Amino acid sequence: MVLEEAIAGAGDRLTANDRQILTQLVRDRSAAARMSSSELSATLHTSRTTLGRITRKLGLKSFAELKYLLEPHRPADQDSPSLAEIAQGYRILIQDLAKRDYRHACELISEAHTVYLYGTGNEQKALAREFALLFSSYGTACVELFDLGELRLSLRHAGSEDLLVVISLSGESQEALSVAQEGSLLGMRTLSLTRLDNNALARACDENLFVGTIVLQSDQILSYELISAFYLLLEMLALSYGALCGGEGGDGHAA
Repeated sequence: MVLEEAIAGAGDRLTANDRQILTQLVRDRSAAARMSSSELSATLHTSRTTLGRITRKLGLKSFAELKYLLEPHRPADQDSPSLAEIAQGYRILIQDLAKRDYRHACELISEAHTVYLYGTGNEQKALAREFALLFSSYGTACVELFDLGELRLSLRHAGSEDLLVVISLSGESQEALSVAQEGSLLGMRTLSLTRLDNNALARACDENLFVGTIVLQSDQILSYELISAFYLLLEMLALSYGALCGGEGGDGHAA
């Protein structure tokens, strides 16, 4: 049995917070496999008691069994995750995303006169573009902001009727925090998209949507982070928004 199979088998026994912790655990499994239970709990920003409870939900009897599942146990010529492992990870992710409640985030978007989008890097800006494409089809006015200068110029006309969406993988960058704080000072509602639920940006915003990523690492490549999970999250959000607005495009504001 591999860790992903144990997670899939746990099903509804896992809470959203449990799955968030496990997403980080799977992503950083090589480093986690070398840690003690105290070190791993601190890294995951949780307690040893919570980690033990999650271990039991996975059907494991001890932390030692969890560490065994974290070990790569791959042939020498197969350093990075296999296609089957990646596909299984996405299946688990989709199951988790489908169970979430997007109502509050949808209401923030629906009630906004204009949605301003800011990504802290190239990948994050690409996600902002995808957000704008998805929600423009529902008649939502979206404005993509590419740097701090454009942000400050555009937000001169923003206020309490507008929504600021900040996209940051870590949720800990000073840039992301500054952007969210500027929006809050103007009375704007704020929504963040980050890799984890518990981070500085999430705590600074009215609502946070989070999703884990997958990191490929081997001797042949330095590392490569797959952020496709964020696109799946945006699609789930858009589908929920469509249901809230009656499933029709054209007018993004719910009655």
